[in-house]
Amino acid sequence: MAFKIFTNPFKKKRKSAHVYLIRKDRKILLLKRSFTDTWMPGKWGLPGGIVEPGENPRAAAIRETKEETNLNIEYKNISFYLVREKNSFLFIAREFSGDIILDHESQDYMWAGFMDIDDRRKYDLVPHLRTELRKLLF
Repeated sequence: MAFKIFTNPFKKKRKSAHVYLIRKDRKILLLKRSFTDTWMPGKWGLPGGIVEPGENPRAAAIRETKEETNLNIEYKNISFYLVREKNSFLFIAREFSGDIILDHESQDYMWAGFMDIDDRRKYDLVPHLRTELRKLLF
């Protein structure tokens, strides 16, 4: 007997918040997702994650960045950039502090410049990121 798995089309997609951390040399921090992650394992993406109930997206972006990278962003130093697909909030921070210490969600990191993002064989990015990086870096 075969079973069919149905997804609930009425289930609300959770909000997420991510940050473009941009250094003075215009390089952006990318994290390589763990191969054991359930979403996009092994792909390069931005620091960020799920917005918790009662939390605003900006606060979530700051919290997730701290959890995933150990970097600190002050609330006044993070600005709204764009909303993708009605529930994914993107921010930009050009001022942050601390030393990078990755948590279990990431296996590596890099500071990517415009030359790095076009190397598709070396840097397999999460969906939409390559296009967004081109807009930011060029």
